[in-house]
Amino acid sequence: MRMRSGLLLVGLAIGCGAEDEGQAGDDYTPETLTAYRSALPQRERLSAGVPELDEPTALTARGDAVLGAYGVGFARAVNRPVRALVATLRAIADLPPTHFDAAARTFTWGPWEAEDGGGQVALLVKEDAPGADFQYSYALIRSIKGSPDSATPVISGGATPDADDPERGVGVALWDIEAERQFRLEQGDGDVVDSGRGRFVTLFGHHEQEEGDAYFNLAVFRDFVPAPDSSGNASETSAEPIDVDYFYGRVDGDAARIDFLDSDVLANICADSVASCFGATPPPSAIERFEYNAFFVNGGVGRAEARLSEGDLNETAHFVECWSAGLARTSFQIEESGAMVETLENGSCTAPADQSAPDLGVPTLDDVDRTLLGLMSCAAENGQIGCD
Repeated sequence: MRMRSGLLLVGLAIGCGAEDEGQAGDDYTPETLTAYRSALPQRERLSAGVPELDEPTALTARGDAVLGAYGVGFARAVNRPVRALVATLRAIADLPPTHFDAAARTFTWGPWEAEDGGGQVALLVKEDAPGADFQYSYALIRSIKGSPDSATPVISGGATPDADDPERGVGVALWDIEAERQFRLEQGDGDVVDSGRGRFVTLFGHHEQEEGDAYFNLAVFRDFVPAPDSSGNASETSAEPIDVDYFYGRVDGDAARIDFLDSDVLANICADSVASCFGATPPPSAIERFEYNAFFVNGGVGRAEARLSEGDLNETAHFVECWSAGLARTSFQIEESGAMVETLENGSCTAPADQSAPDLGVPTLDDVDRTLLGLMSCAAENGQIGCD
Protein backbone atom coordinates (compact mmCIF):
# COMPACT_ATOMS: atom_id res chain seq x y z
CA MET A 1 0.00 0.00 0.00
CA ARG A 2 2.37 2.71 -1.18
CA MET A 3 0.43 5.88 -1.82
CA ARG A 4 2.86 8.56 -0.65
CA SER A 5 3.73 9.97 -4.06
CA GLY A 6 0.08 10.17 -5.09
CA LEU A 7 -0.87 11.99 -1.91
CA LEU A 8 2.01 14.42 -2.30
CA LEU A 9 0.72 15.31 -5.74
CA VAL A 10 -2.73 15.75 -4.28
CA GLY A 11 -1.32 18.06 -1.62
CA LEU A 12 0.47 20.17 -4.19
CA ALA A 13 -2.75 20.56 -6.14
CA ILE A 14 -4.16 22.91 -3.54
CA GLY A 15 -1.37 25.37 -4.20
CA CYS A 16 -0.99 24.82 -7.91
CA GLY A 17 -4.27 23.59 -9.33
CA ALA A 18 -7.02 25.62 -7.69
CA GLU A 19 -8.72 28.19 -9.87
CA ASP A 20 -11.39 30.81 -9.30
CA GLU A 21 -14.54 29.32 -7.82
CA GLY A 22 -17.02 28.41 -10.51
CA GLN A 23 -14.39 27.62 -13.17
CA ALA A 24 -14.73 23.91 -13.85
CA GLY A 25 -11.49 23.39 -15.81
CA ASP A 26 -11.63 20.71 -18.48
CA ASP A 27 -14.89 19.28 -19.73
CA TYR A 28 -16.13 16.01 -18.24
CA THR A 29 -19.19 13.81 -18.56
CA PRO A 30 -21.59 12.91 -15.74
CA GLU A 31 -20.39 9.32 -16.11
CA THR A 32 -16.80 10.40 -15.45
CA LEU A 33 -17.78 12.26 -12.30
CA THR A 34 -19.82 9.27 -11.10
CA ALA A 35 -16.85 6.98 -11.63
CA TYR A 36 -14.57 9.20 -9.54
CA ARG A 37 -17.17 9.55 -6.79
CA SER A 38 -17.45 5.75 -6.64
CA ALA A 39 -13.89 5.69 -5.25
CA LEU A 40 -15.13 7.13 -1.95
CA PRO A 41 -16.24 4.57 0.65
CA GLN A 42 -19.89 3.86 1.32
CA ARG A 43 -21.44 3.86 4.77
CA GLU A 44 -23.11 0.46 4.37
CA ARG A 45 -19.90 -1.17 3.15
CA LEU A 46 -17.80 -0.02 6.12
CA SER A 47 -20.40 -0.59 8.85
CA ALA A 48 -20.49 -3.62 11.12
CA GLY A 49 -23.72 -5.48 10.47
CA VAL A 50 -24.40 -7.06 13.88
CA PRO A 51 -27.69 -6.05 15.57
CA GLU A 52 -27.71 -2.54 17.00
CA LEU A 53 -29.52 -1.30 20.09
CA ASP A 54 -31.66 1.11 18.08
CA GLU A 55 -33.05 -1.58 15.76
CA PRO A 56 -36.56 -2.33 17.13
CA THR A 57 -36.76 -5.84 15.67
CA ALA A 58 -33.41 -6.87 17.10
CA LEU A 59 -33.10 -5.66 20.66
CA THR A 60 -36.24 -3.90 21.82
CA ALA A 61 -36.57 -6.54 24.54
CA ARG A 62 -32.88 -6.88 25.29
CA GLY A 63 -31.86 -10.29 26.60
CA ASP A 64 -29.29 -11.34 29.17
CA ALA A 65 -26.46 -12.38 26.83
CA VAL A 66 -23.55 -10.35 28.23
CA LEU A 67 -21.02 -11.26 25.55
CA GLY A 68 -23.65 -10.83 22.85
CA ALA A 69 -24.25 -7.29 24.10
CA TYR A 70 -20.51 -6.66 23.89
CA GLY A 71 -20.79 -7.48 20.19
CA VAL A 72 -23.41 -4.78 19.83
CA GLY A 73 -21.15 -2.37 21.72
CA PHE A 74 -18.17 -3.20 19.54
CA ALA A 75 -20.27 -2.65 16.41
CA ARG A 76 -21.24 0.79 17.64
CA ALA A 77 -17.60 1.57 18.49
CA VAL A 78 -16.63 0.74 14.90
CA ASN A 79 -19.63 2.23 13.15
CA ARG A 80 -19.53 5.67 14.75
CA PRO A 81 -16.08 6.74 13.41
CA VAL A 82 -16.34 5.00 10.02
CA ARG A 83 -19.75 6.53 9.39
CA ALA A 84 -18.40 9.94 10.37
CA LEU A 85 -15.54 9.46 7.90
CA VAL A 86 -17.95 8.55 5.09
CA ALA A 87 -20.35 11.39 5.93
CA THR A 88 -17.49 13.92 5.88
CA LEU A 89 -16.34 12.84 2.42
CA ARG A 90 -19.83 12.51 0.97
CA ALA A 91 -20.98 15.90 2.24
CA ILE A 92 -18.31 17.47 0.02
CA ALA A 93 -18.34 15.08 -2.94
CA ASP A 94 -22.11 15.42 -3.38
CA LEU A 95 -21.55 19.08 -4.27
CA PRO A 96 -20.54 20.09 -7.81
CA PRO A 97 -16.74 19.87 -8.17
CA THR A 98 -14.77 23.09 -8.39
CA HIS A 99 -12.31 21.90 -11.00
CA PHE A 100 -11.40 18.96 -13.25
CA ASP A 101 -7.90 18.50 -14.65
CA ALA A 102 -8.08 15.92 -17.44
CA ALA A 103 -4.30 15.66 -17.84
CA ALA A 104 -3.80 15.05 -14.12
CA ARG A 105 -7.01 12.95 -13.98
CA THR A 106 -8.07 14.82 -10.82
CA PHE A 107 -11.33 16.29 -9.57
CA THR A 108 -11.10 19.03 -6.94
CA TRP A 109 -13.78 20.26 -4.55
CA GLY A 110 -12.74 23.56 -2.95
CA PRO A 111 -10.69 24.85 -1.32
CA TRP A 112 -13.47 26.42 0.74
CA GLU A 113 -13.52 28.01 4.16
CA ALA A 114 -13.90 25.30 6.81
CA GLU A 115 -17.11 25.37 8.84
CA ASP A 116 -15.13 25.34 12.11
CA GLY A 117 -13.26 28.47 11.01
CA GLY A 118 -9.93 26.69 10.89
CA GLY A 119 -8.51 27.62 7.48
CA GLN A 120 -9.71 25.94 4.29
CA VAL A 121 -10.74 22.46 3.26
CA ALA A 122 -10.50 20.70 -0.10
CA LEU A 123 -11.24 17.22 -1.41
CA LEU A 124 -9.28 15.74 -4.30
CA VAL A 125 -9.98 12.46 -6.11
CA LYS A 126 -7.39 11.24 -8.60
CA GLU A 127 -7.33 8.35 -11.04
CA ASP A 128 -3.96 6.70 -10.57
CA ALA A 129 -1.67 5.37 -13.26
CA PRO A 130 -1.97 1.72 -14.35
CA GLY A 131 -0.09 -0.60 -12.02
CA ALA A 132 -0.84 1.41 -8.86
CA ASP A 133 -2.22 -0.41 -5.83
CA PHE A 134 -5.64 1.16 -6.43
CA GLN A 135 -7.43 2.67 -9.40
CA TYR A 136 -8.19 5.88 -7.50
CA SER A 137 -6.72 7.80 -4.57
CA TYR A 138 -8.30 10.64 -2.61
CA ALA A 139 -7.49 13.08 0.18
CA LEU A 140 -9.37 15.56 2.32
CA ILE A 141 -6.90 18.37 2.96
CA ARG A 142 -6.92 21.26 5.40
CA SER A 143 -4.78 24.31 4.69
CA ILE A 144 -4.27 27.99 5.43
CA LYS A 145 -5.38 30.26 2.60
CA GLY A 146 -2.41 31.36 0.50
CA SER A 147 -0.03 28.89 2.20
CA PRO A 148 0.47 25.71 0.11
CA ASP A 149 3.06 24.46 2.61
CA SER A 150 0.34 24.23 5.26
CA ALA A 151 -1.61 21.55 3.32
CA THR A 152 -2.42 18.75 5.78
CA PRO A 153 -4.19 15.54 4.65
CA VAL A 154 -6.58 14.48 7.41
CA ILE A 155 -8.47 11.77 5.51
CA SER A 156 -6.77 9.86 2.70
CA GLY A 157 -7.22 6.58 0.92
CA GLY A 158 -7.49 4.59 -2.25
CA ALA A 159 -10.00 2.28 -3.90
CA THR A 160 -10.67 0.08 -6.89
CA PRO A 161 -14.46 0.06 -7.35
CA ASP A 162 -16.38 -2.78 -8.97
CA ALA A 163 -18.55 -1.35 -11.73
CA ASP A 164 -21.10 -4.19 -11.48
CA ASP A 165 -21.35 -4.56 -7.69
CA PRO A 166 -20.18 -1.76 -5.36
CA GLU A 167 -19.83 -4.23 -2.48
CA ARG A 168 -17.14 -6.17 -4.34
CA GLY A 169 -14.74 -3.25 -4.61
CA VAL A 170 -11.60 -2.97 -2.51
CA GLY A 171 -10.15 0.03 -0.75
CA VAL A 172 -8.40 1.56 2.23
CA ALA A 173 -8.96 4.77 4.19
CA LEU A 174 -7.04 6.58 6.94
CA TRP A 175 -8.48 9.21 9.27
CA ASP A 176 -5.61 11.06 10.90
CA ILE A 177 -7.41 12.65 13.84
CA GLU A 178 -4.05 13.68 15.32
CA ALA A 179 -3.14 15.67 12.18
CA GLU A 180 -6.53 17.37 12.20
CA ARG A 181 -6.21 18.12 15.91
CA GLN A 182 -2.76 19.63 15.46
CA PHE A 183 -3.91 21.77 12.54
CA ARG A 184 -6.85 23.10 14.54
CA LEU A 185 -4.64 23.80 17.56
CA GLU A 186 -2.34 25.87 15.37
CA GLN A 187 -5.40 27.83 14.21
CA GLY A 188 -6.36 28.58 17.82
CA ASP A 189 -9.44 26.35 17.84
CA GLY A 190 -10.53 26.13 21.48
CA ASP A 191 -12.99 23.29 20.79
CA VAL A 192 -10.29 20.89 19.60
CA VAL A 193 -10.33 19.06 22.94
CA ASP A 194 -13.68 17.57 21.88
CA SER A 195 -12.45 16.21 18.55
CA GLY A 196 -11.11 12.85 19.74
CA ARG A 197 -7.57 11.53 19.52
CA GLY A 198 -5.50 8.99 17.62
CA ARG A 199 -5.85 7.51 14.14
CA PHE A 200 -7.63 4.65 12.46
CA VAL A 201 -7.17 2.83 9.17
CA THR A 202 -9.84 0.67 7.56
CA LEU A 203 -9.45 -1.78 4.68
CA PHE A 204 -12.37 -3.46 2.91
CA GLY A 205 -12.54 -6.26 0.39
CA HIS A 206 -14.31 -9.38 -0.82
CA HIS A 207 -13.38 -13.06 -0.87
CA GLU A 208 -15.15 -16.00 -2.45
CA GLN A 209 -15.04 -19.18 -0.37
CA GLU A 210 -16.82 -22.51 -0.13
CA GLU A 211 -19.11 -21.37 2.70
CA GLY A 212 -20.26 -18.31 0.71
CA ASP A 213 -19.11 -14.87 -0.36
CA ALA A 214 -17.25 -13.10 2.46
CA TYR A 215 -17.32 -9.30 2.65
CA PHE A 216 -14.71 -8.20 5.15
CA ASN A 217 -13.42 -5.05 6.82
CA LEU A 218 -10.20 -4.68 8.78
CA ALA A 219 -10.04 -1.62 11.03
CA VAL A 220 -6.96 -0.69 13.08
CA PHE A 221 -7.21 1.95 15.83
CA ARG A 222 -4.11 3.28 17.63
CA ASP A 223 -4.07 5.58 20.69
CA PHE A 224 -7.71 6.12 19.89
CA VAL A 225 -10.19 8.17 21.88
CA PRO A 226 -13.50 8.79 20.06
CA ALA A 227 -15.06 12.21 19.84
CA PRO A 228 -17.99 12.69 22.23
CA ASP A 229 -21.33 11.39 21.04
CA SER A 230 -24.50 13.45 20.96
CA SER A 231 -24.94 13.01 24.73
CA GLY A 232 -21.40 14.24 25.42
CA ASN A 233 -19.98 10.84 26.33
CA ALA A 234 -16.41 10.43 25.07
CA SER A 235 -16.65 6.67 24.87
CA GLU A 236 -18.86 3.71 25.64
CA THR A 237 -16.39 2.50 28.26
CA SER A 238 -13.43 4.81 28.85
CA ALA A 239 -11.74 7.97 27.65
CA GLU A 240 -8.33 6.30 27.98
CA PRO A 241 -6.50 5.76 24.66
CA ILE A 242 -6.80 2.21 23.35
CA ASP A 243 -5.26 0.09 20.60
CA VAL A 244 -7.78 -2.12 18.81
CA ASP A 245 -7.76 -4.38 15.76
CA TYR A 246 -11.24 -5.14 14.42
CA PHE A 247 -11.99 -7.69 11.72
CA TYR A 248 -15.65 -7.75 10.79
CA GLY A 249 -18.08 -8.31 7.94
CA ARG A 250 -20.47 -10.97 6.74
CA VAL A 251 -20.62 -14.30 4.93
CA ASP A 252 -23.55 -14.71 2.53
CA GLY A 253 -24.16 -18.45 2.40
CA ASP A 254 -26.88 -20.44 0.67
CA ALA A 255 -28.78 -21.05 3.92
CA ALA A 256 -27.96 -18.01 6.05
CA ARG A 257 -26.23 -14.68 6.41
CA ILE A 258 -23.60 -14.66 9.15
CA ASP A 259 -22.38 -11.31 10.47
CA PHE A 260 -19.07 -11.63 12.29
CA LEU A 261 -16.80 -9.54 14.47
CA ASP A 262 -13.33 -10.42 15.73
CA SER A 263 -11.26 -8.00 17.79
CA ASP A 264 -8.04 -7.71 19.72
CA VAL A 265 -8.07 -4.93 22.32
CA LEU A 266 -5.09 -3.64 24.29
CA ALA A 267 -6.29 -1.42 27.13
CA ASN A 268 -6.02 -0.82 30.85
CA ILE A 269 -9.17 -2.70 31.93
CA CYS A 270 -8.24 -5.06 34.82
CA ALA A 271 -6.53 -5.28 38.19
CA ASP A 272 -5.08 -8.63 39.28
CA SER A 273 -8.26 -10.72 39.04
CA VAL A 274 -10.68 -11.46 36.22
CA ALA A 275 -13.54 -10.25 38.43
CA SER A 276 -11.98 -6.76 38.45
CA CYS A 277 -12.09 -6.31 34.68
CA PHE A 278 -14.32 -3.58 33.27
CA GLY A 279 -15.14 -2.42 36.80
CA ALA A 280 -15.73 1.12 37.99
CA THR A 281 -12.57 1.21 40.13
CA PRO A 282 -9.59 2.53 38.14
CA PRO A 283 -7.19 -0.38 37.56
CA PRO A 284 -3.39 -0.26 37.82
CA SER A 285 -1.42 0.96 34.85
CA ALA A 286 -0.53 -2.27 33.02
CA ILE A 287 -2.22 -3.06 29.69
CA GLU A 288 -4.38 -6.15 29.39
CA ARG A 289 -5.39 -8.05 26.26
CA PHE A 290 -9.07 -8.67 25.53
CA GLU A 291 -9.73 -10.96 22.55
CA TYR A 292 -13.33 -11.14 21.42
CA ASN A 293 -15.06 -13.07 18.64
CA ALA A 294 -18.78 -13.20 17.88
CA PHE A 295 -21.14 -14.05 15.07
CA PHE A 296 -24.87 -13.56 14.49
CA VAL A 297 -26.89 -15.83 12.20
CA ASN A 298 -29.58 -13.92 10.29
CA GLY A 299 -29.42 -11.23 12.97
CA GLY A 300 -30.56 -13.59 15.75
CA VAL A 301 -28.96 -16.79 17.04
CA GLY A 302 -25.29 -16.32 17.82
CA ARG A 303 -22.15 -17.24 19.71
CA ALA A 304 -19.29 -15.32 21.30
CA GLU A 305 -15.94 -16.30 22.74
CA ALA A 306 -13.67 -14.00 24.72
CA ARG A 307 -10.27 -14.25 26.36
CA LEU A 308 -8.61 -12.06 28.98
CA SER A 309 -4.86 -12.17 29.62
CA GLU A 310 -1.62 -10.25 30.22
CA GLY A 311 -1.14 -6.99 32.10
CA ASP A 312 -1.95 -7.03 35.81
CA LEU A 313 -3.91 -10.28 35.61
CA ASN A 314 -2.51 -13.20 37.61
CA GLU A 315 -4.72 -15.62 35.68
CA THR A 316 -6.25 -16.06 32.23
CA ALA A 317 -9.92 -16.47 31.40
CA HIS A 318 -11.91 -17.96 28.53
CA PHE A 319 -15.63 -17.24 28.12
CA VAL A 320 -18.13 -18.89 25.75
CA GLU A 321 -21.74 -17.76 25.37
CA CYS A 322 -24.61 -18.60 23.03
CA TRP A 323 -27.94 -16.84 22.60
CA SER A 324 -31.22 -17.02 20.74
CA ALA A 325 -33.02 -14.18 18.95
CA GLY A 326 -33.23 -11.06 21.12
CA LEU A 327 -29.94 -11.89 22.87
CA ALA A 328 -31.57 -14.36 25.26
CA ARG A 329 -28.72 -16.39 26.71
CA THR A 330 -28.94 -20.15 26.14
CA SER A 331 -25.44 -21.21 27.23
CA PHE A 332 -22.55 -19.72 29.20
CA GLN A 333 -19.28 -21.00 30.61
CA ILE A 334 -16.13 -19.55 32.16
CA GLU A 335 -12.70 -21.12 32.40
CA GLU A 336 -9.94 -19.53 34.50
CA SER A 337 -6.39 -20.73 33.84
CA GLY A 338 -7.85 -23.81 32.12
CA ALA A 339 -10.25 -24.82 34.91
CA MET A 340 -14.02 -24.61 34.53
CA VAL A 341 -15.40 -22.25 37.20
CA GLU A 342 -18.92 -21.51 35.98
CA THR A 343 -21.41 -22.97 33.53
CA LEU A 344 -25.11 -22.49 32.80
CA GLU A 345 -27.12 -25.49 33.98
CA ASN A 346 -28.90 -27.22 31.09
CA GLY A 347 -27.38 -24.71 28.70
CA SER A 348 -27.15 -25.44 25.00
CA CYS A 349 -26.11 -23.77 21.75
CA THR A 350 -28.50 -23.92 18.82
CA ALA A 351 -26.96 -24.94 15.50
CA PRO A 352 -24.96 -23.46 13.85
CA ALA A 353 -23.85 -21.60 17.02
CA ASP A 354 -22.83 -24.95 18.51
CA GLN A 355 -19.63 -24.55 16.47
CA SER A 356 -16.86 -21.98 16.75
CA ALA A 357 -16.34 -19.37 14.06
CA PRO A 358 -13.33 -21.16 12.51
CA ASP A 359 -15.25 -24.46 12.45
CA LEU A 360 -18.03 -22.72 10.49
CA GLY A 361 -15.57 -21.22 8.03
CA VAL A 362 -16.20 -17.70 9.35
CA PRO A 363 -13.06 -15.53 8.90
CA THR A 364 -11.16 -14.32 11.98
CA LEU A 365 -8.17 -12.10 12.68
CA ASP A 366 -5.98 -15.19 12.50
CA ASP A 367 -6.77 -15.34 8.77
CA VAL A 368 -5.42 -11.83 8.16
CA ASP A 369 -1.97 -11.64 6.61
CA ARG A 370 0.50 -10.50 9.30
CA THR A 371 2.38 -8.28 6.87
CA LEU A 372 -0.83 -6.50 5.88
CA LEU A 373 -1.81 -6.05 9.51
CA GLY A 374 1.65 -4.65 10.23
CA LEU A 375 1.36 -2.12 7.41
CA MET A 376 -2.01 -0.94 8.67
CA SER A 377 -0.73 -0.73 12.23
CA CYS A 378 2.20 1.36 11.00
CA ALA A 379 -0.17 3.71 9.19
CA ALA A 380 -2.37 4.08 12.27
CA GLU A 381 0.65 4.78 14.45
CA ASN A 382 2.44 7.19 12.09
CA GLY A 383 -0.32 8.82 10.10
CA GLN A 384 0.54 7.73 6.58
CA ILE A 385 -0.62 5.01 4.22
CA GLY A 386 2.37 3.30 2.67
CA CYS A 387 4.65 2.35 5.57
CA ASP A 388 7.58 0.25 4.42
